[in-house]
Amino acid sequence: MICVLPECRTAMLNGGIKPEIAIEEAPPHEPEGEYIGLQQVRADSLSEEEKIVLNVGGVRHETHISTLRNVPNTRLFNLAEVHVLSVEPKDVYFFDRHPAVFNSIIDFYRTGT
Repeated sequence: MICVLPECRTAMLNGGIKPEIAIEEAPPHEPEGEYIGLQQVRADSLSEEEKIVLNVGGVRHETHISTLRNVPNTRLFNLAEVHVLSVEPKDVYFFDRHPAVFNSIIDFYRTGT
């Protein structure tokens, strides 16, 4: 919670006025239902059967297999097919490519544009 009361002092910083704020801890409350944390939501959103992990230039990308199947007859489409059909699929697939460029590629697979 940010203090907006007149008791909050101001301080000079580089010729301007900067309010000093007081942060207070929110009082704990008991949830009425069952809640799960954000980390658990992320972990549960991709089940082990439908996710694939790509390491592109040292950057880990985790996505749905169905995303890679959005653009047929491509290297990533074929990789998704091999991953699904493998008796023992790899945990991570490595590509020696620039990771920033791959962001645009995976966005194309997700959106089609």
